[in-house]
This record gives sequence, C-alpha cells and structure tokens, in this order.
Amino acid sequence: MQTYELDELTKKVTERVWELLSNRSYTAFELSHLAYTPAILEQLKKYSQLVFSASKQDMTTADLLCLSVLSQQQILAVANLQEIDLISSICVSRLLAGQPVLICRNVTIYPHLAYGVRQKLQQAQKQLTKYGVMFADDPFLPHLLKNKFGKPEKLNVKPEFITADHLMDYVVNGRLILSNNSVLTPLAREFAHEQQLIKSRDSKW
Repeated sequence: MQTYELDELTKKVTERVWELLSNRSYTAFELSHLAYTPAILEQLKKYSQLVFSASKQDMTTADLLCLSVLSQQQILAVANLQEIDLISSICVSRLLAGQPVLICRNVTIYPHLAYGVRQKLQQAQKQLTKYGVMFADDPFLPHLLKNKFGKPEKLNVKPEFITADHLMDYVVNGRLILSNNSVLTPLAREFAHEQQLIKSRDSKW
C-alpha cells in the first residue's frame, strides 16, 4: 500500500470511530466518579458512555443527567420548576424538555426538622418522581434505565408542566381542563385546591 492510501484509510477509520462515539448516548455527572457508588456506575455503563465532572453544556444535552444528591433548597425549587442555582436551573430545563434526570441519594430528612418542613420535602420528592426524575434506590431502576436507553424506538410522551402562574389559562367555564400528560407543580396544585378546581391536593394532578 502506498503512503497516501494508508493516510486515506486511517482518515476513514478515524472518522468512522468518531461518528460511532458521537452517536453513542452518554450520561453526564456533575462530580467525579468518587461521588457515586460502583453499583450505579456499573448499571449506567451498560447503556451509555460516562462523562464525569461534566460541563454545563454536557449536563444540559446529555441523554441522562446523574446527580449525587440535591440539597433541601434545590429539591423544593425544582419541584416548583424554580431556578435558584446552576444545578436546579439545568434540572428544570431538562425536565421541561422531557430529558431524564437520575438522583443517586435522597435528601436526608432529619427528625428534628419541623413537621411542616419534613412534609414539604417529602411532597417535593414525590413531585420529582411525577416529573419523571429517577432515584437510585428505586427497585425498578434497572427497568427504568432499560426503557430509557434499551428501546429507543419507544418514545415517551413529553409531560406538560403547569405552574401556578399559568394555571388559570387551563380553566374553562370554571372547570380545570388538563390533558393526560399534564403535571401540576405543588404551588399550582395548592392554588387549584384553594380555587376549588380540584377536590383534593392528592388528586392525579
């Protein structure tokens, strides 16, 4: 083989490798691998390339964002689709775009916290689950990951998030009209209950 033929072949092979790598799904982590358990890393390696200490761009565009933990303030903010810092901002933008987020540890809800605070945190965690956020301690996590990555042909319906500010846009003749993929934020649900648009705070929305 001539030198120029080897160069052309090398170029083609290199381009193909980069093409395959760029098309492979990837999971972005906000911290180094030391912040995550080997068990969760092993699960995620089956489905995607792992990118640690990811940039803001990587965390925003990754097929999956994996966070070590959210603080109490971050959980409450994200549950209401509010942005208070970089991580909460990225989480909210991903949720609004229908992109998955995985949280490795639940926030610790200490017994000494006031009852109202504990209740709000518990409700906020449930709300995140309704938004499609996955938690590493979920026994169904392997199944959820397989659905997210293992069957790309099966598309999930993108949720429609409704905040308290826009709730009245969905009221027609005194009735709240929502689609099956509508998700109310906790503040929107509270407002809807106060306005007697829903019977219970624990209704589907």
